Amino acid sequence: MAKKYLFAMLVILIVFVGCAKDDGNKKTDDAPFVGGDAGLSIDFVEDAPPPEVTDGGNFPFDVVVKLENKGEHTVLKEDAIVSISGILPEDFNKAAADLTKNPDENLEATKKDAEGNIIEGTITYVEFKDFNYLGALSGSTPFPIKADVCYNYGTIANAKLCVLENPLKPEGSDVCKINEEKQVHNSGAPVQIASFEESTRGSDKIAFTFKIQRRGQEQNNRVHAGYNLNFHRF
Repeated sequence: MAKKYLFAMLVILIVFVGCAKDDGNKKTDDAPFVGGDAGLSIDFVEDAPPPEVTDGGNFPFDVVVKLENKGEHTVLKEDAIVSISGILPEDFNKAAADLTKNPDENLEATKKDAEGNIIEGTITYVEFKDFNYLGALSGSTPFPIKADVCYNYGTIANAKLCVLENPLKPEGSDVCKINEEKQVHNSGAPVQIASFEESTRGSDKIAFTFKIQRRGQEQNNRVHAGYNLNFHRF
């Protein structure tokens, strides 16, 4: 029942291409990134929490949250906060501070190596140990345990710009054009540059405009990986 999440900050990398002369070299247009619209994937580990436990302090259990970085931005461990919510900590023999943790390691980004091979991002697990419901219940009672994950994420967008000696006289160049929409490549992330345009603004000025778009399933800056825990009295 896991969903995904996004909290994104944007970094733009612009590659300027000087067009004063043509050196005759052919430029490849291969995407420099792995791509995709995912950030962190979030899920509970199977049976952590278990689907059913008993009350009366007779069934201690763990809650384990699996995090996988499927995008191309490294998330530092101090920039990712995992919290368990939906329950009262004291009902499970816990203090409020016990329900919030950072991962033990940085979540390294998915990336390409020099040969173009994809190196998968980090998978790590955040463990919350020794939950135990001490109360007494009458019949089966569901408890909605949720994992809230809040983290910083980033996007790199790569585009090629045309820079001429006199932008007001672009007709003199057959290498590149200023006033047009440029192709843009995005690193794998839930927020991306949807379009990128360059235009002339004077004899020594150019301008560019771009649109930022949220993509993928990540629609909130806080996600809930929800789980209903059923209690039985035997």
